[in-house]
Amino acid sequence: MTPDARSATPRPPADDRLVPRDRFRGVLLGLAVGDALGAPAEFLTPVQVHDRWGVLDEMVGGGCHDVRPGEVTDATEMMLMLAESLVAAAEFDPEDVVKRYRAWFAAGPSDVGLTTRTVMLALAAGTPWDLASRRAYEVLGFPTAGNGSLMRCAPVALRFFLDAEQRHRVSLRESMLTHYEHLAGWSCVAFNELVVAAMAGRLSESLPAIAATLDDEAPRVAAACARRSVPSPTRSTRRRSCSTRCGPRYGRSCTPRLSRAPWSRSSTAAATATRWAP
Repeated sequence: MTPDARSATPRPPADDRLVPRDRFRGVLLGLAVGDALGAPAEFLTPVQVHDRWGVLDEMVGGGCHDVRPGEVTDATEMMLMLAESLVAAAEFDPEDVVKRYRAWFAAGPSDVGLTTRTVMLALAAGTPWDLASRRAYEVLGFPTAGNGSLMRCAPVALRFFLDAEQRHRVSLRESMLTHYEHLAGWSCVAFNELVVAAMAGRLSESLPAIAATLDDEAPRVAAACARRSVPSPTRSTRRRSCSTRCGPRYGRSCTPRLSRAPWSRSSTAAATATRWAP
């Protein structure tokens, strides 16, 4: 990244650096809720989602992994492990992160992406942690720039909220633990910049600057950031209730839950993350 590109990175101005701590909690909790809400729709097209639920805005369960209503997936589980490592080490410790990922994989999670699974198997076979993603890339023999590292990277934005250079560096390094292709890493860089801008209340006006920082290194990612006009989904009157009879119509709300750990773990991680708030 060039010095000019770094200088274009959106940073919260001095008078806006006191971001409410609830936003730090909200990043982790919001991603967990979104994961649980969208899990039944994994691998479905927008048309298929609309045909089945209209607008999917209740915890319904099911899908290709037969999740329970409110159950999260590997996305939230890996995100929490990264957050816990950043809290425990007070910095990015790749060996500690990999150790946590390996323990999670050994416990037999119900859903693991192909690229991440191949890396975990390479590690189990004795491949050093800093070479495992390259080995998986060679074994799979096709592009591996999936969203496996993107879905877990938000804790990096929280830990390095006020340090753009560290945020970029760690976003790339953490992605490389499982995803060797640079496109995956630069997507994590972009996402974490979007998280910081959104937390500072400056998302729309920051998009051009974020795109500019990525233009040389990752033009595809920069082009995606530059698309500022995203149509809102059209609401449908066709809805399907949760199998546990919860949601607005029943006066109850669904609470996402971790498949292999109590939901309080996510709340604890979110509360701990507020230590990083300026």
